[in-house]
Amino acid sequence: MRLVAALTLVVSSTFAQAAEQSAFTASAGVGFLNRSFTWAGAPSSTLTPASQPFAGAVAVDASWFPGAHVTEGPGSWFGLFGQADVGLGLASKLANVDAVFAQTATRLRFGAIIRFPMGERAWLIVHGGYARQGFSTSSKAVSGTATRPNAPDMLFEGPRGGLGTRVKLGGTAELDVTLGAQYVTGFGELGSSAWFPNASAFATDASLGLSFGLMEHVRLRFSGQWQGTFVTLNSSGTFRDETAFEQYVSGALTLQWAM
Repeated sequence: MRLVAALTLVVSSTFAQAAEQSAFTASAGVGFLNRSFTWAGAPSSTLTPASQPFAGAVAVDASWFPGAHVTEGPGSWFGLFGQADVGLGLASKLANVDAVFAQTATRLRFGAIIRFPMGERAWLIVHGGYARQGFSTSSKAVSGTATRPNAPDMLFEGPRGGLGTRVKLGGTAELDVTLGAQYVTGFGELGSSAWFPNASAFATDASLGLSFGLMEHVRLRFSGQWQGTFVTLNSSGTFRDETAFEQYVSGALTLQWAM
């Protein structure tokens, strides 16, 4: 009984010291993205590497902790989240050729999230779910005439998990840091029989955010993210390439509403 009482006292003390957390947050804003894809290991001269210079993007994300509407206890720890980035006006011009191809870049993540209070100013964040990151090029040039670059469309998707923290810095400022990893189960056109059907891959990512309260329920947030996807191609056909690497860098300035 004494042990149970002691544990109850510790848990109650943790809740008493933990700062209040929102039950629902949603944010939207604008930002940038930069993406590159390179072939390695005896690369074939017929394959085209891809490099997308910094371009505009729209970023949205939301999280919801249903139990937080009715309790500040453990029931308020468990929630759902979703994030998405979409590139704006992406295009690629081939070197030494008067032709431009339209491109699309998207990233989507969603899943379950748990936040553990770590005293008055910090939380430990654990999440797991699904992620997909795609990049494609139009089949025909939007201006000029040329053959589509010899590079497959990508759609890296699969389960993803991560660990992070959120810390109150003082006043209304908050810092959040997240590390994640993904096991890739889908590749889009890259994994088709015409390209690399035996490919395997994993991805790692990191993000950093800094937010400031502007008024009640409204915050301004600056964020940056990096993701690297490491691909083993396992080539057995036309191409000799052994590995490939995709790097995706993005940043955003968003307004966040919390309740």
